Amino acid sequence: MSLETNKIDFVAHEIEKNPDREQKYLFNNEPYAYWKTKVLVAKDNTTIQSIDDLKGKKALTTATSAEATLLESYNKSHDNAIKIVYQNGAANDLVSQLTTGRADGALGADFLLPLVDPQGKLKAIGPVLEEAEVRFLFRKNDKDGQVLADKIDAALKAIKADGTLSKLSIQWLGGDFTKKDDK
Repeated sequence: MSLETNKIDFVAHEIEKNPDREQKYLFNNEPYAYWKTKVLVAKDNTTIQSIDDLKGKKALTTATSAEATLLESYNKSHDNAIKIVYQNGAANDLVSQLTTGRADGALGADFLLPLVDPQGKLKAIGPVLEEAEVRFLFRKNDKDGQVLADKIDAALKAIKADGTLSKLSIQWLGGDFTKKDDK
Protein backbone atom coordinates (compact mmCIF):
# COMPACT_ATOMS: atom_id res chain seq x y z
CA MET A 1 0.00 0.00 0.00
CA SER A 2 2.84 2.41 0.81
CA LEU A 3 4.30 1.82 -2.65
CA GLU A 4 0.97 2.46 -4.36
CA THR A 5 0.37 5.69 -2.43
CA ASN A 6 3.87 7.03 -3.19
CA LYS A 7 4.98 6.95 0.44
CA ILE A 8 7.95 4.79 -0.55
CA ASP A 9 9.85 4.35 -3.82
CA PHE A 10 10.44 0.59 -3.75
CA VAL A 11 10.03 -2.55 -1.64
CA ALA A 12 12.95 -4.65 -0.46
CA HIS A 13 11.51 -7.61 1.44
CA GLU A 14 12.30 -10.97 -0.10
CA ILE A 15 9.94 -10.37 -3.02
CA GLU A 16 9.61 -12.94 -5.77
CA LYS A 17 7.79 -12.60 -9.05
CA ASN A 18 4.43 -14.20 -9.59
CA PRO A 19 1.86 -13.52 -12.34
CA ASP A 20 -0.37 -11.34 -10.14
CA ARG A 21 2.52 -9.17 -8.97
CA GLU A 22 3.95 -8.85 -12.48
CA GLN A 23 0.65 -7.42 -13.74
CA LYS A 24 0.59 -4.85 -10.97
CA TYR A 25 4.25 -3.98 -10.28
CA LEU A 26 7.66 -3.50 -11.85
CA PHE A 27 10.53 -5.74 -10.76
CA ASN A 28 14.21 -4.97 -11.18
CA ASN A 29 16.05 -7.38 -13.49
CA GLU A 30 18.96 -8.46 -11.29
CA PRO A 31 18.10 -10.83 -8.42
CA TYR A 32 19.98 -10.12 -5.21
CA ALA A 33 19.32 -13.51 -3.62
CA TYR A 34 17.97 -16.96 -4.37
CA TRP A 35 16.02 -19.10 -1.99
CA LYS A 36 14.78 -22.62 -1.70
CA THR A 37 11.54 -23.20 0.18
CA LYS A 38 11.33 -26.27 2.40
CA VAL A 39 9.17 -27.50 5.27
CA LEU A 40 10.22 -26.14 8.68
CA VAL A 41 9.62 -28.09 11.89
CA ALA A 42 10.87 -28.20 15.47
CA LYS A 43 14.35 -29.71 15.65
CA ASP A 44 13.13 -32.69 17.70
CA ASN A 45 10.28 -33.50 15.28
CA THR A 46 10.95 -36.84 13.58
CA THR A 47 7.47 -37.53 12.17
CA ILE A 48 7.35 -34.85 9.49
CA GLN A 49 9.77 -35.42 6.62
CA SER A 50 7.96 -33.69 3.73
CA ILE A 51 4.93 -31.57 2.89
CA ASP A 52 2.89 -34.77 2.54
CA ASP A 53 3.48 -35.46 6.24
CA LEU A 54 1.63 -32.22 7.07
CA LYS A 55 -1.67 -33.81 5.99
CA GLY A 56 -4.13 -33.52 8.86
CA LYS A 57 -1.75 -31.22 10.71
CA LYS A 58 -1.48 -27.45 11.26
CA ALA A 59 0.85 -25.44 9.03
CA LEU A 60 1.61 -21.87 10.03
CA THR A 61 1.90 -19.17 7.37
CA THR A 62 1.36 -15.49 6.67
CA ALA A 63 -1.52 -14.56 4.37
CA THR A 64 -0.48 -13.46 0.85
CA SER A 65 3.05 -14.85 1.28
CA ALA A 66 4.68 -17.14 -1.26
CA GLU A 67 4.52 -19.89 1.35
CA ALA A 68 0.77 -19.37 1.80
CA THR A 69 0.33 -19.70 -1.96
CA LEU A 70 2.28 -22.98 -1.94
CA LEU A 71 0.17 -24.38 0.91
CA GLU A 72 -3.07 -23.25 -0.73
CA SER A 73 -2.05 -24.82 -4.05
CA TYR A 74 -1.14 -28.05 -2.28
CA ASN A 75 -4.53 -28.09 -0.58
CA LYS A 76 -6.37 -27.51 -3.88
CA SER A 77 -4.90 -30.70 -5.29
CA HIS A 78 -5.03 -32.68 -2.02
CA ASP A 79 -8.61 -32.13 -0.78
CA ASN A 80 -7.65 -29.47 1.79
CA ALA A 81 -5.43 -31.97 3.59
CA ILE A 82 -3.39 -29.40 5.54
CA LYS A 83 -4.95 -27.18 8.19
CA ILE A 84 -3.51 -23.79 7.24
CA VAL A 85 -3.16 -21.39 10.17
CA TYR A 86 -2.70 -17.79 9.06
CA GLN A 87 -0.74 -15.54 11.36
CA ASN A 88 0.19 -11.91 11.30
CA GLY A 89 2.68 -12.16 14.15
CA ALA A 90 6.35 -11.43 14.02
CA ALA A 91 8.70 -13.86 12.32
CA ASN A 92 10.22 -14.88 15.66
CA ASP A 93 6.77 -16.19 16.69
CA LEU A 94 7.40 -19.04 14.26
CA VAL A 95 9.90 -20.63 16.66
CA SER A 96 7.49 -20.45 19.57
CA GLN A 97 4.56 -21.82 17.57
CA LEU A 98 6.52 -24.81 16.25
CA THR A 99 8.46 -25.68 19.41
CA THR A 100 5.36 -25.58 21.63
CA GLY A 101 3.30 -27.68 19.21
CA ARG A 102 0.66 -25.02 18.53
CA ALA A 103 1.56 -25.59 14.87
CA ASP A 104 3.18 -28.69 13.38
CA GLY A 105 5.12 -27.11 10.54
CA ALA A 106 5.58 -24.17 8.25
CA LEU A 107 7.20 -23.42 4.93
CA GLY A 108 10.20 -21.17 4.69
CA ALA A 109 13.21 -20.16 2.67
CA ASP A 110 16.50 -21.83 3.44
CA PHE A 111 18.08 -18.58 4.61
CA LEU A 112 15.21 -17.83 6.99
CA LEU A 113 16.28 -20.06 9.86
CA PRO A 114 19.44 -18.23 10.98
CA LEU A 115 17.46 -14.98 11.03
CA VAL A 116 14.41 -16.09 13.01
CA ASP A 117 15.96 -19.00 14.91
CA PRO A 118 19.49 -18.09 16.01
CA GLN A 119 19.31 -20.70 18.79
CA GLY A 120 18.73 -23.51 16.27
CA LYS A 121 15.42 -24.84 17.61
CA LEU A 122 14.01 -25.51 14.11
CA LYS A 123 15.15 -27.44 11.06
CA ALA A 124 14.35 -27.45 7.34
CA ILE A 125 13.42 -30.87 6.01
CA GLY A 126 12.36 -32.70 2.88
CA PRO A 127 12.74 -31.81 -0.76
CA VAL A 128 12.85 -28.26 -2.09
CA LEU A 129 9.27 -27.14 -2.79
CA GLU A 130 10.11 -24.00 -4.72
CA GLU A 131 13.15 -22.06 -5.85
CA ALA A 132 12.87 -18.33 -6.38
CA GLU A 133 14.87 -15.28 -7.36
CA VAL A 134 14.55 -12.42 -4.89
CA ARG A 135 14.15 -8.93 -6.38
CA PHE A 136 13.05 -5.40 -5.56
CA LEU A 137 9.54 -4.17 -6.33
CA PHE A 138 8.62 -0.79 -7.89
CA ARG A 139 5.51 1.00 -9.16
CA LYS A 140 4.63 -0.12 -12.66
CA ASN A 141 4.54 2.46 -15.46
CA ASP A 142 6.53 4.91 -13.36
CA LYS A 143 9.47 6.55 -15.16
CA ASP A 144 11.26 7.37 -11.90
CA GLY A 145 10.72 3.82 -10.68
CA GLN A 146 12.28 2.42 -13.84
CA VAL A 147 15.28 4.74 -13.49
CA LEU A 148 15.73 3.64 -9.87
CA ALA A 149 15.36 -0.05 -10.80
CA ASP A 150 18.02 0.35 -13.49
CA LYS A 151 20.40 2.04 -11.02
CA ILE A 152 19.83 -0.72 -8.47
CA ASP A 153 20.50 -3.34 -11.14
CA ALA A 154 23.80 -1.64 -12.02
CA ALA A 155 24.79 -1.46 -8.34
CA LEU A 156 23.87 -5.11 -7.77
CA LYS A 157 25.96 -6.20 -10.76
CA ALA A 158 28.93 -4.26 -9.38
CA ILE A 159 28.73 -5.68 -5.85
CA LYS A 160 28.21 -9.18 -7.23
CA ALA A 161 31.26 -8.83 -9.47
CA ASP A 162 33.56 -7.65 -6.68
CA GLY A 163 32.27 -10.23 -4.15
CA THR A 164 30.70 -7.74 -1.74
CA LEU A 165 27.19 -9.18 -2.01
CA SER A 166 28.43 -12.72 -1.32
CA LYS A 167 30.39 -11.53 1.71
CA LEU A 168 27.35 -9.72 3.10
CA SER A 169 25.16 -12.78 2.58
CA ILE A 170 27.62 -14.99 4.45
CA GLN A 171 28.03 -12.43 7.24
CA TRP A 172 24.33 -11.79 7.82
CA LEU A 173 22.60 -14.95 6.58
CA GLY A 174 25.18 -17.62 7.38
CA GLY A 175 25.69 -18.68 3.76
CA ASP A 176 26.03 -17.38 0.23
CA PHE A 177 22.47 -17.08 -1.04
CA THR A 178 23.42 -14.69 -3.86
CA LYS A 179 24.05 -17.30 -6.53
CA LYS A 180 21.67 -19.69 -8.17
CA ASP A 181 22.57 -23.23 -7.18
CA ASP A 182 22.47 -25.36 -10.30
CA LYS A 183 22.76 -28.63 -8.38
